[in-house]
Amino acid sequence: MLYFDNAYPLKMGWWDFRYPIMKPGWKSLELKAKTELIPPEAGMPFAFKVGGIEPRLKDGGMFVHFSYIRPTSYTTRDALKEIENRCEQHLVSHNHYMWFNLQKVRAFLVKGTPFLEDMASRYPNKKIRIEFTGDINVEGLYTIFRKYGKIIDITLLPQVGNAPKQAVVQYSKMRASTSAKSCLHGAEVISVKLSVTYEKSLQGNVVMAWVSDHAKIIVPAVAVAIAGLSLVIFDPIREFCMYAKVTQMFSIDEYRFLRWLRKETVGRLTRASTQPLPAKGWHEREIDEAKLRNWLHVPPGLAPSFSSQLQEILDSLTAALQEASPTRGMSNSSVDLILKRIEATVEERARHAILHTDERTYRATRAARKRRERDIAAGWCDPDEIPVVVIDGFMCKKKSEHTKVLWARLAEWAAILVENHLAHVIFVTDNVVASKPLAKVLPNMPIETIMLSDATLESALEFVYKHLDKDEYPDLDKPVQTIGGRLTDLELFIQKIKGGMTPEDAVLDILARAVIEVRKGAFDFNNAEDKVLGWTPLQFWTLMKKLSSGEPAHFDELKVHPLFRNEDAPFAALEQAELISIVHKNGRPFAVRPGKPIYTAAFQNILEDVGFCAVMEIESTSRLQKEEMANVAKWEAELKDLAS
Repeated sequence: MLYFDNAYPLKMGWWDFRYPIMKPGWKSLELKAKTELIPPEAGMPFAFKVGGIEPRLKDGGMFVHFSYIRPTSYTTRDALKEIENRCEQHLVSHNHYMWFNLQKVRAFLVKGTPFLEDMASRYPNKKIRIEFTGDINVEGLYTIFRKYGKIIDITLLPQVGNAPKQAVVQYSKMRASTSAKSCLHGAEVISVKLSVTYEKSLQGNVVMAWVSDHAKIIVPAVAVAIAGLSLVIFDPIREFCMYAKVTQMFSIDEYRFLRWLRKETVGRLTRASTQPLPAKGWHEREIDEAKLRNWLHVPPGLAPSFSSQLQEILDSLTAALQEASPTRGMSNSSVDLILKRIEATVEERARHAILHTDERTYRATRAARKRRERDIAAGWCDPDEIPVVVIDGFMCKKKSEHTKVLWARLAEWAAILVENHLAHVIFVTDNVVASKPLAKVLPNMPIETIMLSDATLESALEFVYKHLDKDEYPDLDKPVQTIGGRLTDLELFIQKIKGGMTPEDAVLDILARAVIEVRKGAFDFNNAEDKVLGWTPLQFWTLMKKLSSGEPAHFDELKVHPLFRNEDAPFAALEQAELISIVHKNGRPFAVRPGKPIYTAAFQNILEDVGFCAVMEIESTSRLQKEEMANVAKWEAELKDLAS
């Protein structure tokens, strides 16, 4: 007989619920055992013929009766060994895995007389008890039982009177013990007759044994159960928080009594305004704000979204949204709730979480409409009842495992809002390539873009004098001209002056910071992260010398420089690092400027470092000389070939 292990699931006890569940699949298992596990007779030696199949459901295997004709050149042992090897080779070559535990099927030759019992009190166990007559030690038992699986321990029990000697063999897996019992019970090995039975154990140990044997199933199942429980508990809370945030359920401004109470208490103690103040006097920002207002008065399907380049647009947008839309609560905070939910999820989970927000957005819009009806009854009415969604920090530079999925799903969600005329969507970003995922999800709609430029000298001075006394600081033209029109640098300049520094010292401090930024970012000084730059220090050195004059450098002239070799990648990497900014004209790169206005002075400061300048010039000249020498050698070789 042959014994095929893992043909059926093991029966762990009377409580094993798998058997009733898998009962409809017994016929398919029996058919698989007869047609696939047993090798075809034509491929077997010695006129091999299958006599019958006897399933052993409790042990998880089956016995196969067979007949054969032994040639005179083979002994019985060698012939049976050859049949066993052929069966094992058949299973290995066909790579048979059973669907109920994803484990392989093994074949063994039955050496004894199996005890075919169906007692309800005996079930498979990792430990088997062996009774034997004769003299055999632990080494002998190990040799006999090792082929069926990995052995954890072998214990020889003390003999009691004239009773047979006993030993306990503990396997690492229960399939090994069932195979050993089925194949070796009643066998006579080395003049020793063996009797193999399962060792009885506590019922609780059986459960733990099954759990430990199926850790690949139990661990994911427990994880799924915990995740499902957390979803059931926290998902309604998340939805309620999102709905409350969008509808301003807990906002003081939505309740008349609370507004009156704040006015009569906090309002009498402080003069600070509770409403954000719009930025006035900045001509460029006023133009951008007017453009934004015009876009927000158009239905979403015609002007769906736009992206900006700088973080400070939020101040201007807040002032515009206060008058343009009564549902401005649909802003950064509501989007942050969505981001927190999807940051720790995979792609499909992120897609479901974001797209499922549409339903809550619609509910929030209905609630907002009811509030607007109350406002209309009170005499106030907004001509455009179009919600506005502001997504701040879109495609920010912080990278994690699921950032690409996050940006793609947010863009898809925004596209659904726009295409269904539910809301305007405004993306605020400092990434120059942020429009690519938006154009991908909205191929047939224009994406309006506002690229915030730095302020002119007049606007920058006007902004500074709105926060500083002009009589106390009458001559700030030169410091402001050095700093430039970048809002963040101007705010830092104002803070330092208010902190007690003179304008000259404040400019020097800001300039020193800019020089450090350029040295560390462009030339890779003090790099502790071992990051790889997208450009070489010599390439940036060439750019820096061109830009130190304060005038924009021609893009095509720099691109054909020998150090750039007509490549666009270094320019894109430098722009991504905010070391330069590329000016486009007629849809293509036209000129290159410093990433910040203060960088012009920083470049000039670096060029005044004689030692560093000499080193970079030597390296640059050496590199160009090597390239020219290589070209000359190539041309000489071509001339020699032509001459010959």
